[in-house]
Amino acid sequence: MRVATITVGILALGSAGHAQTQGTPAPAASPYIDAVAGLTLDDAIARALEREPALRASRSQVDVARGLRAQAALRPNPSVSFSQQQQPAGS
Repeated sequence: MRVATITVGILALGSAGHAQTQGTPAPAASPYIDAVAGLTLDDAIARALEREPALRASRSQVDVARGLRAQAALRPNPSVSFSQQQQPAGS
């Protein structure tokens, strides 16, 4: 019985000490990377994706493929030809 009381007492003191060491929570991180210009992490990622050369080249290739597909679906331009020959007359 005495051992159980000591065990409960030690556990109670341990949890009370743990509760005291937690302290105040850390302040929330600022949502801005650059607080002066107002640049958020999402804005920075969007800018990086817009300016990445490999992505820009891939986007250009996709645009070219879309244009070629649209052009292939169109009818060809009509064409008209005219030819005239003069036959020699006489005997």
